[in-house]
Amino acid sequence: MKKQILSHNMSRLTRGILVLSGLLLIAVLFVPLWRIELNAPQYPEGLVMKMYPNKLSGNVDIINGLNHYIGMKTLHTEDFIEFTILPYIIIFFSMCCLLVAIVLHKRKWLNTVFILFILFGIIAMADFWRWEYNYGHNLNPNAAII
Repeated sequence: MKKQILSHNMSRLTRGILVLSGLLLIAVLFVPLWRIELNAPQYPEGLVMKMYPNKLSGNVDIINGLNHYIGMKTLHTEDFIEFTILPYIIIFFSMCCLLVAIVLHKRKWLNTVFILFILFGIIAMADFWRWEYNYGHNLNPNAAII
């Protein structure tokens, strides 16, 4: 074990976890990243909006109609560059995980992918906060209910 650590090669367990991570990142493309559930007396069944890496789905049209009354901008997939580039970023990280696990086998490559993934996460959270803040704070002052 000590010799393996000194050689900077990854263990089979680490490589297996990395392969699993790469495959699970591919699965992320097909499941919602975020689900919003809204409940109101007018909608006893509730309203649901799902955010996938490449689109919005669910009751987006109804939610947009309600947003209009409180002065919020409507939500459309094409208004967000994130929905265009996020699938490619996810595929990039998936391929990096698989490449490091199957071909490169070195901890320095694992550390590089890990640092890039952490940086992406920080940037993505800041970007998400920014557009969520803008949608919630830049309201139309002439809206019916404000």
